[in-house]
Amino acid sequence: MSAPLSLPVDIVLPHLNRWLCSWQSSSIFLLLPILGVVGFALFLQRSNPIAHIPVYSIFPWPLSHFQFYDAQRLVYGGYRKYKGGVFRVLRSTGWVIIVTGRQLVEELHRIPHDTISLWEASKDELQVLHTFGKQVHSQPYQLAMLNSKLARHRDQLVRDLIDEAIPAFEEIMGRQCQDTSDWVEFNENSISKVVARIFNRILVGPELCRDPNYNQLSTDFTIGVFIVSIIINLFPPILRGIVGRAITQLPRYQKKGAQFLEPLIEERKAWKELGDDQDKPSDFLSFLVEGVPQEELTTRNLVTRILTVTTATTHTSTSTLTHALFELADRTSYVEPLRKEVENVMGTHGWTRKGVESMVLIDSFIKESMRMHPIGCMSFPMRALKPITLSDGTYIPKDSLVSTPFAVHFDDEFYENPYTFDGFRFASPAPEGVAPGGDGMTTTSASFLGFGHGRHAWTAYENFLGWFNH
Repeated sequence: MSAPLSLPVDIVLPHLNRWLCSWQSSSIFLLLPILGVVGFALFLQRSNPIAHIPVYSIFPWPLSHFQFYDAQRLVYGGYRKYKGGVFRVLRSTGWVIIVTGRQLVEELHRIPHDTISLWEASKDELQVLHTFGKQVHSQPYQLAMLNSKLARHRDQLVRDLIDEAIPAFEEIMGRQCQDTSDWVEFNENSISKVVARIFNRILVGPELCRDPNYNQLSTDFTIGVFIVSIIINLFPPILRGIVGRAITQLPRYQKKGAQFLEPLIEERKAWKELGDDQDKPSDFLSFLVEGVPQEELTTRNLVTRILTVTTATTHTSTSTLTHALFELADRTSYVEPLRKEVENVMGTHGWTRKGVESMVLIDSFIKESMRMHPIGCMSFPMRALKPITLSDGTYIPKDSLVSTPFAVHFDDEFYENPYTFDGFRFASPAPEGVAPGGDGMTTTSASFLGFGHGRHAWTAYENFLGWFNH
């Protein structure tokens, strides 16, 4: 083997000196900042508390902040490479740790709320301070109260939903289908009007839910929340407070909402003072007036709470229903068995909670649509409030954002032919009129994350959506 090439120092140094001197001073001044930035970035990478977690990226490092334009490719690619383990992806707002595999996902969703929190993450993701206000930011009790109402008044809620759903579909969509045997075109806007009206029946009662101006207000508020939060999160954290105060739309919607809701709020307050439960409205606004602390029993606060709950239900439910209807329109062979199931169940149970829960095929069809069309590419992130160490030894520092990928919905380990729509995939054999045990639409698992999972499932939303979509 030949000896390695070496050059005498007295030859190298003069050449190096001439090379350096040949640079113009301006070029050197341009080079130094670049080297400084690169060096600082490498320092941050080495000092990063999650540097031990592998990175999945589809772009080189300098461009990786912009890769979330193709978020599904990014997250699903990471799932395939690190399945059963943990990896991280970079968004414009920072790192998200993705947990995969049945064991780790189950473990993650058993962690208590004082250690990992969906709500604490949403404060930043949705910029709650600027989109919902200080009171909701510090005391988000409205969702817990909604879940309590859903649990205690299920039969009444089902009756109200059905009572409103039939005329809502008829008036908004059905009339356009009369006297024609041809296909009629609808868009998501029509479906969102139906969803807003039905949900608002539960929230504010039958009179206001049928006011198209109020329904449009609640829909616009939901869209505004997402737009404002996205804009704020484009800025560095140090500037988000300034930007948030400059572009918040909350005062405008509070004022508009009060024009619709103030008469109802005063009426509900009167019922509360009388203490007479006879003929008392059963909507969520009444429940809210009875349950909030006296110092928060203001029109402004109650309007904000109602609009906040609307945001948590309308957009996601519209998307779910839209995809289900698209699948049904594209696969007309499902229409007859689904219609026959409804006729049989209604003949036995009528429009009751028992009847809704007995619609096994419809339940399966909607769940399969949710599996095929998840909202996004990963579940809503949770924030670690304390350091967490998973069973595989992965250390997750405090304040990290943690999520699970919807790529599991397309994993052939859990689903046969996962990219093929099978509307009755979840209709496991069961006695006639009895829902399949443990596999209904709102049943979550490590392989079905449409509503989150475990302790961190979206309990109020999944109950609401489950009854509504049936």
